[in-house]
Amino acid sequence: MKNIIVGITGASGLDYARVLVKELYQKDYFIYLIVTESAKMVMEAELGLNLKGDISFQEKQLRNLFEIPHKEEEPFIILDNGDLSAPVASGSFRVEAMVIIPCSMATISSIAQGSSGDLLERAADVTIKEGRKLILVPRETPLSSIHLKNMLALREAGVTILPAMPAFYHQPRSLEDIFNFLAGRVLENLGMEHNLYPSWGARKDKIKGDKEFAYDIGLLQLISPLDDAVDGFKEGLSSFREAEFTYDYRNVEGKVPLFGGEAEDLVNKGMDLIFACTTPAAKAAQEALRPGGLP
Repeated sequence: MKNIIVGITGASGLDYARVLVKELYQKDYFIYLIVTESAKMVMEAELGLNLKGDISFQEKQLRNLFEIPHKEEEPFIILDNGDLSAPVASGSFRVEAMVIIPCSMATISSIAQGSSGDLLERAADVTIKEGRKLILVPRETPLSSIHLKNMLALREAGVTILPAMPAFYHQPRSLEDIFNFLAGRVLENLGMEHNLYPSWGARKDKIKGDKEFAYDIGLLQLISPLDDAVDGFKEGLSSFREAEFTYDYRNVEGKVPLFGGEAEDLVNKGMDLIFACTTPAAKAAQEALRPGGLP
């Protein structure tokens, strides 16, 4: 089992760390976690997590957050950031890599200056001097010239600077999709495979020929005699030659009460668009899409 250090600081974006630690645990990594005092305050503000108790209480809270079972033998250890005698403070203790996510500008400044004022900074300093992989995920905007100079100094020292910048080509439908993307990019830079989001190449592979875009369209129909309207809609979309369309056709054959279930199923399947033919179909689609309309 490989060792990895994960540091969490007081920058905003604790959900990025939540997803990453959960994924690392599922990949059978032994996780050494360092949470700064500032991070604990941000966790309470962003996640409603209270880490003011003793270490056993904090461990219970964090295991719940990262979905790690409450077993002593589970590969997950929380380290005291003030304990400079911890194993990760020494270069002789073997770890594969270290990730600080999210990483505050104060932490970046300290690491760039070679400071070892606490365990997190010391572990990062050791990771650099031993030539191991160190990934920093800064979350700040705008960036001052001081921030940029510090990050440049770290990059020149071999550190990977991976800002918390989401992408949208994978068509995220929720905040969780955005968290997954960032965690996935970290895993990729650690040389690990994942299923958190489809890569750009994988997305292109699903599109036939020279198509640039792909869309899933739900078709919600009342009765078959109205299929001419559906056919006309599909014919109109065919003029968009750069896009490929995949259709999911639902016809209730006059059974209006069935619309609700069909509309909810289309929404749950993540349709890019729902074409509702007739007023009852449109009402069902609207109800399924409105807040509280779905579980």
